[in-house]
Amino acid sequence: MTELNLATCHDCGESVSKDAKTCLHCGANRPWKQLREGLHPVWTALLVICALVLTGEAVVEIITPPSKFMYVHAELANLYESASTDAPVVMQLKKGHYLVVLENQGPWHSVAAHRTYGKTGWIQSSETGASDPGGNPAYMED
Repeated sequence: MTELNLATCHDCGESVSKDAKTCLHCGANRPWKQLREGLHPVWTALLVICALVLTGEAVVEIITPPSKFMYVHAELANLYESASTDAPVVMQLKKGHYLVVLENQGPWHSVAAHRTYGKTGWIQSSETGASDPGGNPAYMED
């Protein structure tokens, strides 16, 4: 009995003939050949990001983690969609809520509120401080 000349497709994982030029299941070129030509796509992406970081200041700001943290000092503070009290309220934060500062704009801070499923917004600097005031760091959604 003759053993089949089969290999596994590098894209879809299905069995293909080693003589096949394309995979019958997914259409990959040379599906039986190991992809060791050039760099793996993940390494290529990392190299591109590193090059952008070294040459572009804006990219560095985007991927550099924020360096300033603060807490809500007011008993109850509004987190707004933009740096204005006329903007819609994203949510309300209680005293002691931990904030990560993303940007400063005059008397306003753009912040990410900790443990709120990624909610961000603007808060007045008069309602925040660098020290932990204690209190309940829970929040109330608007």
